[in-house]
Amino acid sequence: ILEARGAARPMPPASTAKAITSLYALAQLGRDHRFVTRVLATGPVTDGQLDGDLILAGGGDPVLNSDDLGDMVATLKARGLREVTGRFLVWGGALAYLARIDRDQPDYLGYNPCLSGMNLNFNRVNFTWAKAGTDFRLGMDARGERFVPEVGVVGVQVADRDQPVFTYDGTGPREMWTVARSALNKEGSRWLPVRRPEVYAGDVFRALAAAQGIRLPAPEVADRLPEGAGVLLSRESAPLPDLLRDMMKFSTNLTAEVIGMSASARQ
Repeated sequence: ILEARGAARPMPPASTAKAITSLYALAQLGRDHRFVTRVLATGPVTDGQLDGDLILAGGGDPVLNSDDLGDMVATLKARGLREVTGRFLVWGGALAYLARIDRDQPDYLGYNPCLSGMNLNFNRVNFTWAKAGTDFRLGMDARGERFVPEVGVVGVQVADRDQPVFTYDGTGPREMWTVARSALNKEGSRWLPVRRPEVYAGDVFRALAAAQGIRLPAPEVADRLPEGAGVLLSRESAPLPDLLRDMMKFSTNLTAEVIGMSASARQ
């Protein structure tokens, strides 16, 4: 040791603990493990019409994004699906639900979102603003690199105050944020966490489907998967080592939590 400062001082492990999570996950899940997101149906598809329910079933994929859902929708369209006579369900029961990663962190931090078996865009929604006269034009979207669907289940309003910068209310039919007017410059964007991951993913999937000519009803959260539902399509994540390398490089909290929970479920 050539130099040290506070070498004997106990410190919280923080993100260095992700190295332990990686080793544990490789041991429990294996290097070939992939997270699978499925689209299921409770009835047949005839002449473009699904006579039954359509289910978006999460498998815990921590890096699922809007582009992935857009590609899944494109596959359904290519296979002839145009409408659904039953319900559109979203299931996230592959993992336990947590409203936030750390209760001691502020609600508005993008790296402190909820967790479930249905995770999309790291469970964040993109809040945009642009000056429009004396007011602001606000938007919420779930942008990827190729798809930018608007989000209707999360809203935001400008409040005439200085502090706090953000407030959150999850008691109504939509998740609602307010933002302090003094905190907004001419234009910009930032990612905010969502707390209803199944509703959010279903809303994005529905918007992507509508853009490609597939009519779906409003999403409903499924407590369990319907018995006898058939698989219309599946999407696999990259293999576990690739997910872990990105997790370590970017220190993504959601990836660490979801992979750790999935590994623990294997015991």
